[in-house]
Amino acid sequence: MEISDIYSKLETKLDRVSTDTRLLVTGDVFFALKGPHYNGNEFVAKALELGASFVICEDYESQDSRVVSVDDALITLQRLAQYHRSRMKAKIIAITGSNGKTTTKELLLKVFETTYEVLATEGNLNNHIGVPLTLLKLKSNHDFLILEMGANHVGEIAFLCTLSNPDFGLITSIGKAHLEGFGNLQGVLKTKMELFDYLDEHQGVSFYNLNDAQLASKFISEKNHVSFGDHQNHLNYSFKPIQYIPTISLMQINSANETHYKATIFGEHNYQNVIAAISIANYFKIEPEHINRSLIEYVPSNMRTQLLKWKSNDIILDAYNANPSSMEAAIKMFNQWPGEEKWIIIGKMAELGVDSESEHQKVFNLLINKPFQKIILIGLSYFSFKLSSNMLYFSNVEACKSWLSENSPTGKTILVKGSRSAKLESLLI
Repeated sequence: MEISDIYSKLETKLDRVSTDTRLLVTGDVFFALKGPHYNGNEFVAKALELGASFVICEDYESQDSRVVSVDDALITLQRLAQYHRSRMKAKIIAITGSNGKTTTKELLLKVFETTYEVLATEGNLNNHIGVPLTLLKLKSNHDFLILEMGANHVGEIAFLCTLSNPDFGLITSIGKAHLEGFGNLQGVLKTKMELFDYLDEHQGVSFYNLNDAQLASKFISEKNHVSFGDHQNHLNYSFKPIQYIPTISLMQINSANETHYKATIFGEHNYQNVIAAISIANYFKIEPEHINRSLIEYVPSNMRTQLLKWKSNDIILDAYNANPSSMEAAIKMFNQWPGEEKWIIIGKMAELGVDSESEHQKVFNLLINKPFQKIILIGLSYFSFKLSSNMLYFSNVEACKSWLSENSPTGKTILVKGSRSAKLESLLI
């Protein structure tokens, strides 16, 4: 069956695609995808029983008119999304980068909602499955889609670009993330630049943060490259930071005047996300008062520099993701945080491959001599390090949680930072 034929069948249901029968609601379209540890074709009968309007599958014989048999369900999902995108008027702003993708996406969504009909990636649906699911939610009234793109190997961003055909793009940062798949920092740069390479080839517009030396080295003013960064005369959008902590404050410097912005989030790393959002908003003529109000109103969630109260302690929960670059940024930020009653709880970093030991050693070295009351290290990656007097080591989260229960910290400011797989948020339950 041709994609156009499948599209005709599903057109009114495209925003109700499910890949998990546990989340399926009557009327949803179920795609029976395969993975390393699951086979969606085994759940076709369950999906039909739950009231799926259609089931797209590979290995299921049925006379049920709702069953659509295809050679490959994943490829069908991707091609369907690609076809749907081509029929929608929305301009797509694609965002990738080692750190800051989701925060920048959420900032842009908040800002763009003041002026346009806009859709954005939900959660972290930013891979070869998540991007098609997001594209299928596009509707005819949308002006923009803010599309997050993740990658853990070379070629992945290029592939996501062929699916989504973005019109604009931003790379938030180039850092040491997913080294297991990229090999080294050059591999990271090569993969993230696949977005800008695609835009260059298809007359799209790329937003370059020239504060990032890696990105600055690729900037070409003669192309459709829009530049932003800290005060330099040749930039399209020029900024001057005023403060990073406990909230962000900055000036945008134009030829005619200066505009003051504030944001509720904090840290130099988030400052880069904020000026990216302001620059893109400026490009699309969003009024400064709308931008500023949105920046002030935005409050992070989902364990991304999330401010919480735990017992009588102030918590900075940054446990959704961690890599060497974000660890360094978090430690630097917390070192500048006001107060003396500061504890830091650090978990492992994932997907570092052969660099894992050396990169965890570098994180440990960053913590030595920092004026934190208590430094708590969790995970076997820190087992062999020689601890100073203000350090504690636990092999797992459960052991640390037990210690915290027995010792009941009070009145502390505690940064909790680690990879998603470390599950550090369970310390606060």
